[in-house]
Amino acid sequence: MLNCWKQVSNYANEVLQSARYIGEGLSVTFDHMRRRPVTEQYSYEKLMIIDAIFVFNLCNID
Repeated sequence: MLNCWKQVSNYANEVLQSARYIGEGLSVTFDHMRRRPVTEQYSYEKLMIIDAIFVFNLCNID
């Protein structure tokens, strides 16, 4: 009989622990939902990768 109560107690503790984890996850989710969106400002300047490759190839010509 004691073994049965121990199993029920362990199960109840696992249920409570799971509920805490779900609550923590939801609190993080709701915290992020309240925040204002932040966007990164990307530059409109194009990178000159082709020129860099061309110069690199010129330096390596034998």
